[in-house]
Amino acid sequence: MTEDAGYRPAPTGSADHNFENASNPLLLPSPRIGRGAGGEGRTSANLWSASPAGSEGHPILMLVTEPHPHLEIIVSQAVMGGVDIVQWRDKDAGARPLPSMLRQAAWPALLIANAPAEIAARLGVDGRHLPEQSAVTVAEAREALCPSARVGRSAHSIAAAVAAQAEGADYVIAGTIFASRSHPEIAPAGLEFLREVCEAVSIPVIAIGGVLSERVADCLGAGAAGVAVLSPILLAADPCAAATEYRLALDQALERLRQEWKP
Repeated sequence: MTEDAGYRPAPTGSADHNFENASNPLLLPSPRIGRGAGGEGRTSANLWSASPAGSEGHPILMLVTEPHPHLEIIVSQAVMGGVDIVQWRDKDAGARPLPSMLRQAAWPALLIANAPAEIAARLGVDGRHLPEQSAVTVAEAREALCPSARVGRSAHSIAAAVAAQAEGADYVIAGTIFASRSHPEIAPAGLEFLREVCEAVSIPVIAIGGVLSERVADCLGAGAAGVAVLSPILLAADPCAAATEYRLALDQALERLRQEWKP
């Protein structure tokens, strides 16, 4: 991996050090827009009540990975294009070598592992992502890494999202929102489901499942703090350009929503 490929070395130190210094939206409250918890519509006065960062709120762009022979190069390019969080996922992680340069490739994005604690620790990640049905608690996942580790959970129902927040999750990934290439067998839950999840919790909600760049505005309009993407970036001929397209779509959508809510 070369400088031209977007490689930027991570600073030395523990995962705790890396996380505390990462420039990442999960260090800030969610830029939630739309309807507030309990279903009441937000007014211009309380639009940013869930986010003291106010107009500095930043939509989240998460890249979810799968095994790929050039994964570290793809991740580095995607981060250059605007990815904030990299969720590393490999269901057969114990059967193949770990990507030894992933931490460096992902810097300065937040690196989250959807993997057991021992593998997450070996990768030097900033946090873990837990499936909805995982028996591992958020507290256990955080304790296995460091006190400041960010831990999220998938939620395929409103009850699951509420439960994740109650156990201390930093965010939830809600889906599948649209028909998905990676999970074609799953019926999409739709934007109304996303809106209901966002109304039910106050932590960031990240929409996943068939979220093309032209759909990110609908997701933010439903209250999502951002989107998670797999194939459109991971399999793109130019991952940096693909990520940039999403980043621009997110930022433009947020700006339009701000304008709509101006007094």
